[in-house]
Amino acid sequence: MRRRLTSLTLLFALLAWATPAQTWDWPGKLQQATAGLRSANPQERVAALQRLAALDPQQSAAPLRPALDDPDPDVQRAASDALRVQGQRG
Repeated sequence: MRRRLTSLTLLFALLAWATPAQTWDWPGKLQQATAGLRSANPQERVAALQRLAALDPQQSAAPLRPALDDPDPDVQRAASDALRVQGQRG
C-alpha cells in the first residue's frame, strides 16, 4: 500500500512538473497573480512577479513592465527576470 501511494505521488508530481503552467487556467488567475504588485512589501511584489512569470506572456507582460521602474532594486530585478523567462526583453 505504501509503495503504491509513493508511486502515485511521484506520478502526480511528474505530471505537474511536465505540464506547462499556461494549461492550468481559471477565471481570475491573472488578477490573483497581479494582486501582490500593489503591496507595500517588496517581497510580496517579488512573489507576485514570480507568479506572473509562469503565466501566458501575452497576458502577463503588461503587468510586468511597470515593475521595471519599481523603487526597490529587488523588484526591478524580479521583473526583468520574469520578462526574460517569458522571452521578452527586460
